[in-house]
Amino acid sequence: MSSVPPQGLVSLFRRPIDVIEVSGADRLGYLNDVTTQRFTDSMTGTRTDAVVLDGNGVVQAAFGVAILAERVLLFSPHADVTAYILDVLAQRTFLLDTRFVRTELVVWELRGDAFEDAARQANVFAPPGTVRPSGTALFVCGVPLGVEIVGEQTALDTIVTVLKDDGVPIGTDAEYEERRICRGEPMFGREIMPPHLPEETGILPSHVHLSKGCYPGQEAVARMWMLGRPRRRLALLMVPTATPTGVFAGTGRDTVEITSAATAAPYALGFVPSAAMPEQTFTNDAGATVTVLRLIGADALPPGHDPAMTRRRDRTATA
Repeated sequence: MSSVPPQGLVSLFRRPIDVIEVSGADRLGYLNDVTTQRFTDSMTGTRTDAVVLDGNGVVQAAFGVAILAERVLLFSPHADVTAYILDVLAQRTFLLDTRFVRTELVVWELRGDAFEDAARQANVFAPPGTVRPSGTALFVCGVPLGVEIVGEQTALDTIVTVLKDDGVPIGTDAEYEERRICRGEPMFGREIMPPHLPEETGILPSHVHLSKGCYPGQEAVARMWMLGRPRRRLALLMVPTATPTGVFAGTGRDTVEITSAATAAPYALGFVPSAAMPEQTFTNDAGATVTVLRLIGADALPPGHDPAMTRRRDRTATA
């Protein structure tokens, strides 16, 4: 059984994302100081993700990042994240040359099992983790299992027409949500939210760089990675159809909690006990069963980790 369920036919999705421009000579240094991600001058042309934590390592905001030659664009997936960026991060730059401005840029995503063929046909393909300009008013970001097409409304109208003429349909928000769950992609406000630490939500490999300098919450992230174990882990689950969100089974650290459930497919995202393994099943009091397909973000070597260092959790596991 594949750990990534089929995504369906390629479709184009209009995303409710706020795009915030960060400019000024100190933009990368400031983002490097306040987020979990590493930002340097050598990262121009990179599409990555970042998260902001409090001093205890609890998530405050998470967003996508596109690093262009003269500016950085932040992709906010939620109104609370937009408010945090503009009302907190933008107000703490002090004497740094860093400015935050909300833009009118629009974001569409091309998703589906054959997205690469459709993207290349329309000249809007970019490898994962990269940003590629396409003209002066449009650029493309490569993301896992898809591409983001970002630009001014008039430029986006043109590319949407081209893709529709190529037979690519416009997908609905409900269809996008189904595919997000099947991709095992955590979302702010559902999975990425307090009181969870980054490792619990599966975003350590995508949003965190373990060897970068100090930032709020760094000690909590490093302590968990080197010494402890997450209380729970986010997993892609196979579930009974029409499974509601909320506690599915267990109590305390043994709780299985569904956070996002597909309606047209037997899949869900949810938190499971930290010791859970793929193919493990959990049964509730009603006799319904869920199966762990894969743990989200279970990367033994996330960015910045020194493979020569032995963690206490690893020594404990082999003792």
